[in-house]
Amino acid sequence: ANHYAGASNPDLSQCRALLRDSFCSTYHSYRNTASQAAGCSSWFSREAADNPLYFNAATDRAYWFAPPQ
Repeated sequence: ANHYAGASNPDLSQCRALLRDSFCSTYHSYRNTASQAAGCSSWFSREAADNPLYFNAATDRAYWFAPPQ
């Protein structure tokens, strides 16, 4: 209960950082493809439309529902 009381939802930049800094190296080590970890980290670091963890309000508004009012 204490964990959930102090927990918050990470924003997209925090999710990108987690993938870039932790997940990519762990995943590719597990898969025995450690040479691909740098590419994974680089891809999730990009602020580009094809990165699912990047949102640009000016260009991505058609993909998302309008915010609640």
